[in-house]
Amino acid sequence: MAIGTNARTEQVDAHGFAIVVDGKGHGRVVGTLLNTELSPHAMTAASIKSEATPVRTAVLADIIRLPPRAPVDLLDAPIVSVPARDLSAGSFVELTLDITDGELVDMLVPVEAQKGPYADVDVVAPTAARHGVPLSMTGPRGTPAGQSARWVGRELLGRAGPVVANRLVSIRRRAR
Repeated sequence: MAIGTNARTEQVDAHGFAIVVDGKGHGRVVGTLLNTELSPHAMTAASIKSEATPVRTAVLADIIRLPPRAPVDLLDAPIVSVPARDLSAGSFVELTLDITDGELVDMLVPVEAQKGPYADVDVVAPTAARHGVPLSMTGPRGTPAGQSARWVGRELLGRAGPVVANRLVSIRRRAR
């Protein structure tokens, strides 16, 4: 289901990204990430921003492991929930994905209603925290993000479809 925005960086390709909203104030990030390097990476955080919405942090149910050269469909990965009270289908928001090694992937992505090609997307309310630590900062069984040595991947190629928007906004490196 790759209708959405595409972006390429030095480490990761992002395909078909969108925010699916349920009309009840909840949203979910969908798309496929491809680690283009030979070493494993992970998506450790995400945030959204629009003209009407200040920067909001997405809640990751767990870090999203990006094995080398293997696509990871976010519909088959830990859920990435976003507060979507002020988001409306048909609009666009800035989505920033935080990848290990300090790479940030910024893209302008469409906001889509939970119908049509997105009717089967499970949109859930973001959970606040687990044991006082935001979920986006934890890995498996509550370990700090990035400390998991187990990398799991599945072949998810063949899900690419038409592209509605194809924009690479920017690639940034965080100060270390």
